[in-house]
Amino acid sequence: MSRRPGVTGKPRDYVLANGTYPTGPFRKDTPSTVLNAAAVAVALQRAITESGASMTATAGGIGVARSTLYDILGGQTIVDVYVLTLLEEYFDRTFWPTRGS
Repeated sequence: MSRRPGVTGKPRDYVLANGTYPTGPFRKDTPSTVLNAAAVAVALQRAITESGASMTATAGGIGVARSTLYDILGGQTIVDVYVLTLLEEYFDRTFWPTRGS
């Protein structure tokens, strides 16, 4: 994961001991970047489930390795704009949360 100001470690590192990534609960000091990354992971999992697509089909459909999707879903990394754009176009839906949502 590239260095991001205010974010130390992996997104999943901000989940409380009784939680799971990406649904939380999260520590009080969790940066909004991590919360947005978790929201993207939730939306991605929902899109995959609702479409009936496999991880292999989804990864192939957008031209990335399956490991990229697993890393996003598992909180290993914060989704980058390139992959986010590909996912939103592939599933024809918005994954990035809007302010106030």
